[in-house]
Formats: sequence, structure tokens, C-alpha cells
Amino acid sequence: MIRANVTNGDQGQSRRRMWRRRGWAATALLAALPLSAGTAAAFIVQVAAPVVKIPGPPAVLPGVLVGADIHAFDERQDVRLAAPLLVDHQGGNLVDSPGDANPAWIPAGTCVRSHYVDYDPAGVPGTASGSIQFEGEIVGVIFRPLTLDASNFLGAAFTAYPPTAGAGACLIGPNQCGLEITVPTQDSFQITGDVLRMTLVAGSPGDRLRVITKSCACDPTPTP
Repeated sequence: MIRANVTNGDQGQSRRRMWRRRGWAATALLAALPLSAGTAAAFIVQVAAPVVKIPGPPAVLPGVLVGADIHAFDERQDVRLAAPLLVDHQGGNLVDSPGDANPAWIPAGTCVRSHYVDYDPAGVPGTASGSIQFEGEIVGVIFRPLTLDASNFLGAAFTAYPPTAGAGACLIGPNQCGLEITVPTQDSFQITGDVLRMTLVAGSPGDRLRVITKSCACDPTPTP
């Protein structure tokens, strides 16, 4: 049998292609998932199991919203940004490796709504795939600890957030209270208009992300 010589670089490219194919397969599967209807006034309009929509919880600290479900809730709504907001990704491409993310600034003065996603399988490694449909178009996803911290001003009024998403209770080994967008693929997601599809792989301290959607319901900007 003749064996071809394969370099480490070739092996790395092959592994990356394999994980991308798996990611696209997961996205295709999620596209077929039925969405369960929410209330007519909800800004999270529909979810696909195992995503469940909940009211703003008392806390999203590690070990609070535990279980096999992905929990999603609305945060502040119809907020006109006083300063530009950094998001970790904009665009419709699949994000399943570090180079896929497209950071961008949402300009000051933009009217937005904020939503939070929490997946914490309570220290038992788990994988969950689901979808969320919002009332407005998704204009950004925030999933890194520093940007999660910086955007907590959009958080729900009576919900306690990790004071630092990359330290303290949120730092367990190499894992933090954000997404691990790595190779081999752990977490992945994709934006399609007003729908977010995701596959989350977590143990402790779990995965968290913030979704920013467009709103047209802010008060008109006062004229001088």
C-alpha cells in the first residue's frame, strides 16, 4: 500500500473542513426545526426546542439557570444608543471558528432591542441546538466576555449579571461565560435575517450571548 505524505498543515486544513461540514449540516438541520409560537407582544417571537423563552430571571450567574434547555429572554427594549456599541459579529455567515466572526460597531443613535441567551448544563458537559426568531432584524451578536461586560447596560432591570464574564465564577479552566468559538468546533451560530440558529457545547460555567435586534419604536430624536 502506498502512503501519501501529509503535512501537519494539510491535516489541520482537513480537520477544519470536516468541522465546517459538520457545522453546515447542523445549520441545515436547525433550519428544519419547527418554531413554537410566543405571545403576540413578544420581541422573542418564536423558539425551537430546546430553547425556552422565560421572563427576565433574578440572575444569570453560573449555576442559576441550569438544565438541558437553552434559556432566552428579552432585556431592554427600544433603546436609542447614546454611544456606538461593539458587537462581536454581524453578517449571515456561519460562525464556527475564530476567523469567521465579523466584529462591527452599531452607530450611536441607533434604536435597538436586546435579548439574552443562557445555556448552563450544571457542570455536566452537554450539547444543545436550537433556534430563536425575533420581531426585528438581528444587527449583531455579542459573545465575548469583554463585550458582554460592556453591553450589560442593556440588561434586564431586575436581573443580576456576572460582574466579569471572563473571571471569578465565570472562569473555570479555559472556559468563560461566553462562547468558545474554536477549532475543533465547540459553539457555533448563524444569523438569517430575524432568526438565530445555534449549537452550544458547554459544561461549567456555561455559555452566554446577547443578541441585538433593530427597533423602530424609539421616541423621535428631539430637534434643537
